[in-house]
Amino acid sequence: LDSGKWQKFVDYKWIDVKPADLLKLTRTEGQAWLAVYHLLTQPECQRRYHLNTFRKSALLRIRRYITPVLLDQLPVLAD
Repeated sequence: LDSGKWQKFVDYKWIDVKPADLLKLTRTEGQAWLAVYHLLTQPECQRRYHLNTFRKSALLRIRRYITPVLLDQLPVLAD
């Protein structure tokens, strides 16, 4: 946030975003959500990424960001 303008990281650079487009996912944001999804659902990821108390609490904190708007853009997260 610079001088009242919102920015998102798109194609390796920061761009100004209109307020109407703030909830629209960028490729980078989508990849981060898909990485979390795979960590929690794929058996190989579950085997390699041990969920201790700290990691569980960190994952639980991101639940508040899983909104209907996000699920519309990444329906796989609804599973």
